[in-house]
Amino acid sequence: MRLEHKKTIRNVEDAPTKVYVSVGISSDDEFVLEGQEIGEGPETHFGDSDYEYWITVDAAHLHRLTELLIGRMRPSEKPRITRNRLLDAVHGLLKGSDTPSSDWMAWLKEHDIPYRFFSY
Repeated sequence: MRLEHKKTIRNVEDAPTKVYVSVGISSDDEFVLEGQEIGEGPETHFGDSDYEYWITVDAAHLHRLTELLIGRMRPSEKPRITRNRLLDAVHGLLKGSDTPSSDWMAWLKEHDIPYRFFSY
């Protein structure tokens, strides 16, 4: 899946487990949190040194997500501006978290926004 708009949430490279987490919006208007962990952590838990995951909110729920995080879209606002504001809002919500994917799923559950989780 190619994300057209993307913002980094977490980037840890100087640890036994490297962690990369970002959020973005796909060309199909799905909101995606994607992550990758490389190193000791996944090796210990899964027997493989690489763990990748995606948490996807379907395009049908993007409007509700936007309203909850940044308020109603201004009538004159261009979609690109709204997408950037939404990414900034999620970044603000998750920055500094040691567990952004778990925190994001908890937030989605709390606000009754359905999502899909996929990993390998």
